[in-house]
Amino acid sequence: MGEAEFKKIKTILDFALKNKFSSFYRDKYEKDKFNIKSVRNYDDFQKIPLLIKKEITEAPPIGRIFVSEDKVGCWVRTSGTTSAQPLLIPAAFLQSEHLNVLAELLAKYKVKKSLSIRPAGMLSIDLFDFNSHPKLSSYPVILGDMANLDLSARIAAGIEVDGIDTTPSALYFLIPFLKEVYDLNKIKFIRLAGEFTSEQKYRFFKSYFKNAYFHFDLGAMEARGSIALRCDLLNNNYSPRFYHPKKDFLYEIIDEKGCIAKVGEAGELVITSLFISPFPLVRYKTGESASISEFKCVCGRKQIMELFGRIGYDFLRVGGVALHRHLVEDALSHLFKGNFEGDYELHVFEEIYKNRLVPKLILKITSNIKDPSSFAAEFEKKLRVSSNTFLEKLVQEELFAPTQIEITDKFEESYKKIKIISHIK
Repeated sequence: MGEAEFKKIKTILDFALKNKFSSFYRDKYEKDKFNIKSVRNYDDFQKIPLLIKKEITEAPPIGRIFVSEDKVGCWVRTSGTTSAQPLLIPAAFLQSEHLNVLAELLAKYKVKKSLSIRPAGMLSIDLFDFNSHPKLSSYPVILGDMANLDLSARIAAGIEVDGIDTTPSALYFLIPFLKEVYDLNKIKFIRLAGEFTSEQKYRFFKSYFKNAYFHFDLGAMEARGSIALRCDLLNNNYSPRFYHPKKDFLYEIIDEKGCIAKVGEAGELVITSLFISPFPLVRYKTGESASISEFKCVCGRKQIMELFGRIGYDFLRVGGVALHRHLVEDALSHLFKGNFEGDYELHVFEEIYKNRLVPKLILKITSNIKDPSSFAAEFEKKLRVSSNTFLEKLVQEELFAPTQIEITDKFEESYKKIKIISHIK
């Protein structure tokens, strides 16, 4: 990182630390016994203690406003599904890259009316940003109800929308209602924001919305919305796991030891705001497992970020290997020849197997499987646990117990659902 780039970081640090409205970061670093005045370059910056969601939650909302209250355009409420309680984050208007990309796409695909089904926090920031954006302020947004998807489907049909703006989870549960009352071929644009979309779920969506162009935004309400974007090239040619980093943030990938990962290696995504805002983030742990590599794109951007899911939700390290949600779903998609429409949970236990304490996977699945034992063996052959290793090898080497399959009728529906569940104490 050059001197010019570090100046942007220094501007944010000065704003956060010399702020007359909030002592949030001064109090944090004093508690962490870190001398923030020692930060003179990027190497020093990487020594700054990481910020976690719990620290934000424990601070009163008024105590984390870094501008006068009249400069706060709206308060964003997080969903609260990945922490003990929802968060209130103060936000102001930001002319962000992803809004410009979205405006261009809506015009390109001539989208006239979109049904928006979003959690309260995502909806509030979208309506605020749309109203402030010169090309989106007059765009009609029809509000659906996440708690009543049957009604939302009937609204979409009655108004004859041609776009849907929602989350992957909400779209999954909306489809059964919408297909009963509306021609899905009329939908020509779908924006999925919030949690990332797995490849298997993307293929599932495409099987229903055959005429739709899919656009993805990776969001985090703590960061006032979008934290990564996709250009036309990525949307048309790359898995929804791939994004471009934005100019609004500094991105770091932190390994399990808290060190900066090498280029292309996976770890936890940590972001720092590069814009003045009512609540700037300094080295915030997002909880996303990701890697960042050099990538010269036709859109002019020079990096690509690959996502592997939420740490603790879509990603679990056990027995020296990583279990990724998208790889579990890839394996299931292969076994069902690309047509897996059921639901599943992968439960991780430890048991004594041939006199050794080893991990054991129990795959609970809704699909009708005639021979669970044979299916388990095939699943082990298809489940990749590293770049060149499949679960089958670990079972053969007795590092994992054989996988068990359990057939179930259904699972509880929820907005953010943990798919890989550890029972190891």
